[in-house]
Amino acid sequence: MVEYEAAVLFVATILQLGAAYYAYRLMKTSGRFFAWTLITAMLILMVVRRFVVFLGPDLPVDSELIGMVGATITLLISVAAFAGMYELVKIFRD
Repeated sequence: MVEYEAAVLFVATILQLGAAYYAYRLMKTSGRFFAWTLITAMLILMVVRRFVVFLGPDLPVDSELIGMVGATITLLISVAAFAGMYELVKIFRD
């Protein structure tokens, strides 16, 4: 069962990195850097959070600290998502 979960998390991480790559390409194509920078940052933070959660139990660090880091990254993801989508709405209104 653990191998299945690890495989699914690995595939999800690769897909998130792919999404970040395409968001970066859209940033260059659209010429609107701020909105797409926030979306790209959100996707990369999702990968970082996945690594923290996945590797956290194996690290020689207190689990409470890992939880705090994971929660902080989750907050940053939410802020980047909200601000990025807000900026994208402004782009499509123009």
